[in-house]
Amino acid sequence: MKPFDLAIVLFVVTIWGLNFVFVKIGVAEIPPFLFMALRFGVVALILVPFIKWPHGRGKALIAYSMMLGVIHFGLMFNAIHLIDASTVALLSQLNTPFAVILSAVLFRDYPGWKRVLGIAIAFGGCFVIAGEPRFDGALLPILMVVGGTFAWAVAAVQAKQLGSIGPFALNGWMALFATPPLLLISLATETPSLVTVGAPKDLSNTTLRPFGPRVTLTASARVFTPLSILARAESENLTSLAAIFVSLNFSVRIARSESLQAKPAAAF
Repeated sequence: MKPFDLAIVLFVVTIWGLNFVFVKIGVAEIPPFLFMALRFGVVALILVPFIKWPHGRGKALIAYSMMLGVIHFGLMFNAIHLIDASTVALLSQLNTPFAVILSAVLFRDYPGWKRVLGIAIAFGGCFVIAGEPRFDGALLPILMVVGGTFAWAVAAVQAKQLGSIGPFALNGWMALFATPPLLLISLATETPSLVTVGAPKDLSNTTLRPFGPRVTLTASARVFTPLSILARAESENLTSLAAIFVSLNFSVRIARSESLQAKPAAAF
């Protein structure tokens, strides 16, 4: 390999690795589905005016957009939101073994024994990571990454079946078709929504959740947890004061009873 080609390869993999870093930063500030919708919306605005519509491949292109833009990125971004980006980057390498397996099944492109060994090692590494103590009882993010990599492999097969569509056109149309469902999912699960709260019928009312169900529950917990702690503290203080009052009252009554019993004895 020539030095220039090697430099290009290193540049590409560096950009690929930094992608996980910036995604982690992004989902820490913006909910994952909304973040993806904004990302693809910007890409669509930049690319769509300069690309041509692939006639006769609209349905296949929409299916590809749903698989890659919604399912793959949806699972991956939510996984990055839940666990560290380095683990997601490592597990995302399963997309290549999944692609090789699908190619063997669909296109009869059977791998040699070296590739089969590589696939076995890749899946073995996944089991090693999933077996770490920090993921004990919390395998959902791992399963999300594995599902996301499989969705990527399916999308790679779909891209091959689409034929000769340029990479910019493929990414531009995918971004355009993926943005609306991502916005709808975000609206339903993350961003402002109208909900009915309270008792049914006459006592119910419709209210706006400005940050969506997930963020609203978090904000409510942050607001009401100190109040509940204060309420428990006041309850404990009241209980302690009541116990002191009852004890003092009981002691005074005992003292009075003893004094009354002592007076007749003194008269004799």
